[in-house]
Amino acid sequence: MAKEIFAADIAEHFTKTVETTFLLREITKKETRENKKQYYDILLQDSFGTLWGTIWEELMEDCHEDLKGTVVAVKAFVAKDAQGAFRLVIRRMEVAEECLMAGYINGLTDAERSRYTEILWKYINSIKNEGYRYLVSSIFKDITGLDQLPASLKKHHNFNGGFLVYTAGALLHAVGIAKKYTPSPNMRRIPESVPLSRYELTMIQAVTVRTTRKKKQMAYLVLEDLIGSLEVVVFPEQYEKYKSF
Repeated sequence: MAKEIFAADIAEHFTKTVETTFLLREITKKETRENKKQYYDILLQDSFGTLWGTIWEELMEDCHEDLKGTVVAVKAFVAKDAQGAFRLVIRRMEVAEECLMAGYINGLTDAERSRYTEILWKYINSIKNEGYRYLVSSIFKDITGLDQLPASLKKHHNFNGGFLVYTAGALLHAVGIAKKYTPSPNMRRIPESVPLSRYELTMIQAVTVRTTRKKKQMAYLVLEDLIGSLEVVVFPEQYEKYKSF
């Protein structure tokens, strides 16, 4: 379900039935004072704010409590409580499909901010190439309030700390791809030849040129990326073709 109705805009839908998605922050079972009727008191959230909701006894399900901390799809009537605050009277609530959690975060806790910062610098400091490491660390050290900035104003990660979350997430994704597609350093121990993917992105750290018995040149390279290094043999025919690089 596409997110079209946000917490900040709920007043525009007063007395209407809406279908939208929220992050289910809290769900607590309560009962009314007058007739002891049970209900769920629910706190919903998206990147623009929070909103309270109610699921009355006849629509309560045990599985609802298990949805805490997930993005849920709700069908609800927009009403006001006794204090005049807008509240959703929820008629249906279930797990939302294919939703990015980042679209429902409204700021980071101190613990979350610390964790994402730790992830970011862990991988920056793990860059083996000194030049790359200096360049990347210099960029991020010069960003004032890095853990407070949104990644965008109206689109994804538009909450305080969104830039940090997006950067750390993209970094983890990139590292995952690199680990999946970068040849293993143990490759040279495999008896049969294993070709490198032509899409590998690496830096040549060292080149040693040798002359074969047939008086042809070949090379031994040391390639390096963010994950590690790898020795590569370039045979005469390929060396002659690519030696200008």
